[in-house]
Amino acid sequence: GGSTRLSLRPGKSCKKAQASCNRCPYATAMMIARIWHGYTMDANAEAYASTLKAEILPGIMQMAGYRGSYLLRRRCGNNEVEFVTVMLWDSLEALRCFAGNDYEQAIVPVERRKLLSHYDERSAHYEILMHPATGDVSSSV
Repeated sequence: GGSTRLSLRPGKSCKKAQASCNRCPYATAMMIARIWHGYTMDANAEAYASTLKAEILPGIMQMAGYRGSYLLRRRCGNNEVEFVTVMLWDSLEALRCFAGNDYEQAIVPVERRKLLSHYDERSAHYEILMHPATGDVSSSV
């Protein structure tokens, strides 16, 4: 088989949107956190975590406006493990360039679904009001 890396498809319109966004209230105000939950059985947890770290995160690092991720994990009973991804973005427009116009739709490649017992079909997005590196981000706006 071929590579299972996430297909990243920034285009000319994304570059333009990232440079100047008139319709998006988040573009210059503050960063956005994209949060998603996926669940595996214990037997698939290591494989799932390894796949994310090896294939997804390195590819996303190439996207303009991407500022980093957290990959969280916890055992949640009944031989199940919960994973939470928190991706940080400069703006909603940068996020749209990664995820498309329906940016809340979760991006879960078919190969990865085989390792998951269930997952959020929609991601949640939040304005970041405070983070460890600089404290209260509203003071810089």
